[in-house]
Amino acid sequence: MLADMIPSLSELLGLAATERLTLGRELAQTLGSAWTASASLVGERGMIELVHASGHPFVVVGATHFVRGLRADERDGLVTAMMGPHDPDDDETDLEAERRVTARQIPRAVLAAEPVQVPGFLIGREPLPYVRARAMVPGTSLDDLGYPEALGGADAWSAFLAALPDGLTLCSEEQWELVARDGGGGSWIVPVPPNGFPKLWPPVEIFSLENALGVRSLAVAEIFANGYRRGVGDGRGNWGGSTGNAELHAAVRWPDGYGGSRLARPLA
Repeated sequence: MLADMIPSLSELLGLAATERLTLGRELAQTLGSAWTASASLVGERGMIELVHASGHPFVVVGATHFVRGLRADERDGLVTAMMGPHDPDDDETDLEAERRVTARQIPRAVLAAEPVQVPGFLIGREPLPYVRARAMVPGTSLDDLGYPEALGGADAWSAFLAALPDGLTLCSEEQWELVARDGGGGSWIVPVPPNGFPKLWPPVEIFSLENALGVRSLAVAEIFANGYRRGVGDGRGNWGGSTGNAELHAAVRWPDGYGGSRLARPLA
């Protein structure tokens, strides 16, 4: 029934604002008493927002297809992003040598681009804060370290997932990458200015940044549904989202522990 209610992403974006708001109310009513439709749309593209009883906001994403992984025209941009900021006085020969070394770290097979079909879903507008995790699962063993996100190890996340109500789960890497690409057409690779990005601390500033779909903080460490892999970012966008992307950055930059998660709710 839910799948029949939700148009494709392109059809959803083609609806008038009043039609989207009406659809949001109907969807919340169908999902049950734990859900409420917001009175206004979110993001530059005017997305439907539903709020869970815990206070956690979600964006409605209609079914669509896109090319996931590392596209041919993104490889050079990924190398540049992985290298990060550099000193303008750096020797160009050294920079080129660093590019070659960095490029060899990108495994071609696991990052191969492939078309995928993604059914409709809800995705959290931001990584899950501890206070909302506790509201969803009282007594959760996830940690609160003062950041605006819940933290924990694999065992803590497994227990939390098993107890989640209302059809909630962690988002898949395909769902994450689709949203990180602004619905499929954009790139998850963010160009890095020579001096880096400003205002990356404190975390509240990172969490205020959102993309065209109204989804915030895609750069913050993510845990995905399949294997607790993470993609990490630079505070203005994101590094990865498909299996290879997340494995690459998790291995290079975050070898221990687990960071924040982004919840989802299938609509198919």
